This record gives sequence, C-alpha cells and structure tokens, in this order.
Amino acid sequence: MLPPSVWVVSSQSSSPVPNPIDEETIASQLADIRAALRTRMDGSVAQSMRESGLDYRYNWGWTRGYLLELAAQYQPSRQLAEALRDTSVRELLILSTMLFPREELTEQDVAAFLEKADNVELQEQLAFNLLSYTPCAIRWAEEVVLSSATDESRLYVALLTIANYTKRQPDKPLSEKLTEVLESYVSAEELPMHCRRVAYDLLITLEERTASND
Repeated sequence: MLPPSVWVVSSQSSSPVPNPIDEETIASQLADIRAALRTRMDGSVAQSMRESGLDYRYNWGWTRGYLLELAAQYQPSRQLAEALRDTSVRELLILSTMLFPREELTEQDVAAFLEKADNVELQEQLAFNLLSYTPCAIRWAEEVVLSSATDESRLYVALLTIANYTKRQPDKPLSEKLTEVLESYVSAEELPMHCRRVAYDLLITLEERTASND
C-alpha cells in the first residue's frame, strides 16, 4: 500500500463511450492480463503485505506503477472492469478500478465496488482511481460523510473520495456542513486512525480554502 504522498492517479481520456465488447474479446483480454501478471511476480512484496495485514487470496506483488502501465494498454470498458472485479486476485481488483469508464459510473456500481473493497488498500485504490473523478460518486461521498456514517469502510472511501476531489478541483463547491461533521470524525476515538487522519487532512484543506476566499 502506498502512502497518500506518492499516489499517482490513473488517467482516462474524455473520448466517446466505446461500444460494448463481446464476451470472447473480454475472455481473451482477461487471459492476457493474467498471463502478464505471471511475468512479474514479486513474492517479497506479497509477503510484506501479508505481514502488514493485507492478506489476499491471490497476490502477485505488483506495484501500483506497473499496474498503471498494464492498464494503459487497454481501453476502459465496463465489461472488462466487471470481469476483473469478479475475481479474488489483488491486481485484477485494482485494475478494475482503473479500467471502469468513469462516465458510466452509477450508484449501483459504487455499491458493487464497495462490496469487493474489503481492505484498506482496495478502498484507497477505489477512491483514488475511480470515485473521485465522477459527479455521481462525489454526491454519494458527501451524503455518506454528512450522514455521520457508522460503516467505517464506507466512511473511509467517502472521505478519500472527497479529499482527492478537492485537491484536483480546489474551486469546486462542497457542502458547507462538511467542516462541522469532519470535526466530529476527527475527535471520534471509536474510529480507526486512518479514518480520523483523512478527516483531519480534509478539514485542514477546507479551512485553508475558506480562509483564502475571505
């Protein structure tokens, strides 16, 4: 898992939505991706992740940089992303967040991705690769944060989504109620530290933005 300071967000072009890809092509692409993963397995990285609590069923130990390079070889596709998401392989789960067409994302898709994002790394990748780029997900994230969410995983993803969005779009308006709610999250000792840390960083960002506008 990479610290926030070295996250590199994947990019997708604003080209028109491609036509659906047939099942045979999806199967072929999935097989090619699996084959590519086998060429660069790093057992030491996978072992280190297990020791830190990130225990995947299958983990080839690929770094984020290599996954971005691999994702760049494929056109974003709902069908391919969903096929990747329907696995138990760490790298394929991350690639699914990189290759899902952002302009097609719905709240139902957000829910489907959240169901698979069952650890901190996958939650971070989901927020930074996909959710923070889409108006639908930004609205969802604001609703989660403002609702004083008790689901720690959903809250963490929502906070990360808003945090990355505000860094890329510093002039875009957000709910004025966020600051007050974030203060309550920062002081909530029952929340895990990674949630409180993101809430604190986001709170500082919003306060600085407010001060600069005064």
